[in-house]
Amino acid sequence: MARPGGQGPPRDFEALIPAPDIGFWQELSRRKLDVWRLDSSNVPLTAYFEASQAAGVPAKCYFQKDAF
Repeated sequence: MARPGGQGPPRDFEALIPAPDIGFWQELSRRKLDVWRLDSSNVPLTAYFEASQAAGVPAKCYFQKDAF
């Protein structure tokens, strides 16, 4: 079944489960206390995800210390 506008069939998306590493939290704390302080601007992060091979197991989104 095509969607309006000829965009093809609807796609199913699954939410990613966040999986931050302890080093991520340590670096975030250091930067928030020592660098950014009260600045609440958005900060770009780099992460990677891993799709599960097993049925019913959600995909995970990994954040590591070098995400900044």
